[in-house]
Amino acid sequence: MKSKNFASALILLITLVLISCMSGCSTNAAFSRMLYQPPTLALPAGQPVQTMHGTYLPQVDEVWHSPARYEAREREAQNLAAALAEERNRNTATAK
Repeated sequence: MKSKNFASALILLITLVLISCMSGCSTNAAFSRMLYQPPTLALPAGQPVQTMHGTYLPQVDEVWHSPARYEAREREAQNLAAALAEERNRNTATAK
């Protein structure tokens, strides 16, 4: 009987230790590890930029767009093109 109580107490203690260790990882710490990617990046001409592959020197002012922003713009353009084609088809069908 003592060994069962001891085993139960030991399991409870281990569980509490593991749970308390996990609560030490706050959500603020998790958010601080997230990478921030701005929607656009403006690079002035003549200002060196350090990259993974070396230093890049823009010759003219440049604006770089994040992949998420680029994909959103691409979807928007495709939707507008599809709407324009649909409107043209509708006008062609009513003109006949």
